[in-house]
Amino acid sequence: MAKGNPWIAGYDLLNEPEGTEQFEVYDRLYRVAREVDPDHIIHIQAIWDPVDLPHPSFYNWETWFTSITFMVGTI
Repeated sequence: MAKGNPWIAGYDLLNEPEGTEQFEVYDRLYRVAREVDPDHIIHIQAIWDPVDLPHPSFYNWETWFTSITFMVGTI
């Protein structure tokens, strides 16, 4: 982790995960990252639909963002 490093924008914990079962894993990774670095943004992805994301209050996630990746031929 890069606690205190001004050049680090944030952490991408899992790249393009599939399904919704990954959120328990995301929560564990999020908590470990927060223990080491409480300040940087954490990237949490929902593939392929943003409605798959749990509400942030469900896991008490703070300072995070999401993005959606659409592959050619999937929309």
